[in-house]
Amino acid sequence: MDTYIKTGVKKSTVRIREKELNVLSKYLAAAPIASINYSIYQKLINKLDDDYARTTIKGIHSTARIIFKFAISVKKIQPVILLLR
Repeated sequence: MDTYIKTGVKKSTVRIREKELNVLSKYLAAAPIASINYSIYQKLINKLDDDYARTTIKGIHSTARIIFKFAISVKKIQPVILLLR
């Protein structure tokens, strides 16, 4: 989170991201990031629909995207390339 804070985001944004990160940690903390695939992630998003508003889920998804992009940048996971026919 320290790296994110240094990007110059507002304190209120940091506070929201921390809450979203806590939700993600609640469901995914035990799984190594490399083991989280589309199916696991989609099930999580669907499960969140029972307890959270749509805008909250969108925020959680945005936070997850930040985490996955960072993991790709530091070579913890490989990007998935979709081939469309």
